[in-house]
Amino acid sequence: MKSINLNKKEFVKRFIKDSSNILWPREMKMVKSLLKIFPNEDFWNNLELKFKLNSLCWFLSDDGRKFLNTEYKKFNLNLPEVKKFKIENNNIAFENKKTYDLDKALNLREFLNLWQKKTF
Repeated sequence: MKSINLNKKEFVKRFIKDSSNILWPREMKMVKSLLKIFPNEDFWNNLELKFKLNSLCWFLSDDGRKFLNTEYKKFNLNLPEVKKFKIENNNIAFENKKTYDLDKALNLREFLNLWQKKTF
């Protein structure tokens, strides 16, 4: 297993609201527990909370676990590159058999009849 070079004291200060009320033994134990569950150091460095915590114990609550699992999945998400398609060689043509008044609304059948496949 990869050793974690994360500064545990800075880790605690980053997420805790008031650094004067920190119970260091409890918080250090929480850091060790959290690093066993999610050992990826980059994940913890990139994790953003929109609020400060009273204790790291929140991460082990139901809401905290859901939050961490969601954020970990987002962090590890690798989407494939989007394929680009050329639209210029399509086989759909505008058939202007009837002249439609553009100010008047078309019904569904008239709209669908405007677009038909080319016959080669």
